[in-house]
Amino acid sequence: MKHVFQNALTLLFTAMVLLSCSTSPPMKVALTEMGTSSRSEYGGSGIKYMRSVTVTGIAPEETIGSISLDSDKFNLTEQLKRINLNPQDLPDTMNGRLSNERSKIFRRYFCIKTECPTRDDIIKIKSAIETQGIYIAKIADAELELKAIQLVKTALNKKSKDEEKELLLNGLKSKLINNSIIQESTVSNYQDKFDQSVQSLKTEIATVQSVLDDTKKSIDKPGILITNWKFESNLNATGSMPGLGASLSKTKDSYGYAIIGNPVVLSFNYGTDGAMILNKILNGQNVKPWICSGLNIFCKESVYFTVFQVRAQQVVYAESLESVVAANLDVKVDDLISTLQPLMGGVDIQSLAKLKVAVAAEFSRYTLSSNRGFIDVSKGDEEDLVDSYDFYNETANKMADLNKIYKKTIPIINSRVSLPDYAKKVKVDGY
Repeated sequence: MKHVFQNALTLLFTAMVLLSCSTSPPMKVALTEMGTSSRSEYGGSGIKYMRSVTVTGIAPEETIGSISLDSDKFNLTEQLKRINLNPQDLPDTMNGRLSNERSKIFRRYFCIKTECPTRDDIIKIKSAIETQGIYIAKIADAELELKAIQLVKTALNKKSKDEEKELLLNGLKSKLINNSIIQESTVSNYQDKFDQSVQSLKTEIATVQSVLDDTKKSIDKPGILITNWKFESNLNATGSMPGLGASLSKTKDSYGYAIIGNPVVLSFNYGTDGAMILNKILNGQNVKPWICSGLNIFCKESVYFTVFQVRAQQVVYAESLESVVAANLDVKVDDLISTLQPLMGGVDIQSLAKLKVAVAAEFSRYTLSSNRGFIDVSKGDEEDLVDSYDFYNETANKMADLNKIYKKTIPIINSRVSLPDYAKKVKVDGY
């Protein structure tokens, strides 16, 4: 019997190893991987929640009250978070709302129809953000040249031999090939030419900064939100997907921005008829409380109920140019340092590396793609910016109004609550 047990354990261990080392994961396409990102976690009341964010809009359709499953495998770390002694705060949007009336769906708009942004407004902002990236790249290049010229001038002034000056000057020229003033400089005129180039670069930087300031003021319009996103992926599949821009065989952290036009917020308020609603859903889904309201170790699936949504009519998303500009600057800085440092005669040129931090500061100062928005509900008395709908028994006209919202918008952010956990908390019969 002992040998049989040992053999069984050996077979089980072997199977686990083989499964963990088996075929590579299916191909991941950035379009869908970035499109929907969800995470489940436990709140302080022992209720399991899930957040879902869709940047691309390519995701299953979802409404308030939708029932969804958790596709992720069992995660022991997630289960242990139930008793986490140092938990992170969850966003308030995940908290259930209770009411002493019937259960309702609440809807909020953020601008009246005559002032809401149009499709052209959204496209114009995207173009402005892209233009900003180009301008900030120009500032980065100009500031790098400016700093390099000033350091080289200091080094040249300390040299006494013309041949040494010639070598350093030629090294600088080889790296600043698009700077016509520097290309005209010689050992005899470099003082004047360097001063002339510095003034020209300062003027260029000031001009570009002025354009950026004007662009930043041009986007404030009610009903537009700009938010940042970050997507961590391990796209390690092999193969190709022509035309889809799939990024394969590498690990990549992507980050960028999304422009959300005409957002609509929908939320569920659990009312006096909530127990009846949950009972019908749970019985309809055949969710067994004695299995799924425990540690979920033996659950076949976790069942979630959507209680909060941010939807929008227009969504434009793109990766930020900041990473591209920073990467290009890194290459230029390293190239300048490696070429000029041996010729500098003791003048340290390593300070050029500090420009990497300066460029990040330029993006923070000027970029439109940082978190920002303009919400104006001051004219809410002219239109019903806030309305509510009976979740279970609404009139045909109002349901038609709600359906129009679903038809004309796409879900961007969804908050879901575990049905078995929630039912247990609000004391639904059998839970």
